[in-house]
Amino acid sequence: MSAKDVIKHSSFNFEGNERYKRTEIYSMVKLKNAGKGNSLLRDFEKGYRRRPQFNRNKYTEMLHRNLRDNLMIGFKSENSLKEVVEYNEEVGAINRLREKLNLQSKSFNMFVESDYKSTKALCIEAENKRRVNHEKTETLENTINNLQTLQHEISILQDRYDKCKTCERFLYSISPNSWKENYNLKYGSIDEALTKEADTDMYFKETAELFMIFNELEEYCFTDTLVLQKLEETAENLMRETEPIDRYYKELIEYLEEKINRKEESIKAFEKGRMDAESHANEMIHNSSASMILSNKEYHLTFAYLQDHFNQCFNISNPDLSILEMFQALEAEQKRLQFEEDSFNSAHYHALTKKVHAQEQAQLSLAKRSRKLLMQFDTSAQKLMGIYEPSKQTTTRKMMFRSNIIDKLSKPESKPHFKSAEKLLQHFFADENYCDPTTDQNLNLDTLNKYLLDEKIKEDADFREVEYPYS
Repeated sequence: MSAKDVIKHSSFNFEGNERYKRTEIYSMVKLKNAGKGNSLLRDFEKGYRRRPQFNRNKYTEMLHRNLRDNLMIGFKSENSLKEVVEYNEEVGAINRLREKLNLQSKSFNMFVESDYKSTKALCIEAENKRRVNHEKTETLENTINNLQTLQHEISILQDRYDKCKTCERFLYSISPNSWKENYNLKYGSIDEALTKEADTDMYFKETAELFMIFNELEEYCFTDTLVLQKLEETAENLMRETEPIDRYYKELIEYLEEKINRKEESIKAFEKGRMDAESHANEMIHNSSASMILSNKEYHLTFAYLQDHFNQCFNISNPDLSILEMFQALEAEQKRLQFEEDSFNSAHYHALTKKVHAQEQAQLSLAKRSRKLLMQFDTSAQKLMGIYEPSKQTTTRKMMFRSNIIDKLSKPESKPHFKSAEKLLQHFFADENYCDPTTDQNLNLDTLNKYLLDEKIKEDADFREVEYPYS
């Protein structure tokens, strides 16, 4: 229980009997160093034993009132008021930090939620576009398949139409003389048949049947012609619909062909330039003095010595390094060293060093303040716990002995748990290695209060905890 909780518990408005107000208990505590204190306590205890109907809660109530008055008298001193004010300021700062952290977490959650919603909307829109494109592709494929089917049917109908035209031309090519010849072959002379009614009927019957067949063929050809016209119109419509696609692909093919041709021309020009440059370089090398130097024996000995020295400096063993490769390696090493020197001399490095030093100083000052605050918490808690734990047989001697223990434990050198207070900082803050309250760290006050309650006074065996009925 912290000092704030003790004041809270001790400031309850208890309603008790007027005969047992705080006058007797206050006098008992005020006169604890005088000789009258023992008699007052003894009379009070005898009166309590003589009244069996006396309620124990009333007795506890009077003790609470007395302790509250003593606490208020003790806190009226300047040092106690400063401790309470500092404690309240620290608690207010911690609460403000906690509210700031909660606001930041809420704003971050809102940002994450809005970003998730926008990303989800973009994904849905992309999926819809992909589905529409897929449907358009399927529709185009179906149209192309239907066009191919119609073309096949048109070819079949064209064959049938050609056959009908052939049959029609054959019928129109038949003349009356040919009919006479056919009739003469079948039934005899046509002139004799005309003199007879029966033969005349037979002639006209054959002719009528023939012309009926001709009419049926003509109607069939006309129907096929209409169907063919309809199919041709459908094919023309489909061709008009697919004409932009064909034109686009033709233009794309032409553009790609032009691009390929330009690329081939540039490759040919590059190859020609490369071959010319190689021939020119070979001529320069052949005519230069470098070829003469390379053919010299002293040059080879000097180069071998230089290569061996380079391998020793860089701790490598590669006998195939050229002068250009060694020069490039030396240049890269020089750039690396220059970069390291610039980074150590840069303003950013000095600013970073100052920032780290300032952070360490802030951590050190915070640790000192926290340790001082914990010492004050320990002192206040021990005082309050010593006052709130009277034994059943309270005497002036016990109270004086308890006061001496409290005074002795109030000294910093007699507290054995300073080391645990340092560990307490690491436990209360979220990060074990960084405990700056100006950042968004959250101090757990409940854990701190529990720790202060667990630090009990062990010197007096008669001291014990009191269970408060109104807490």
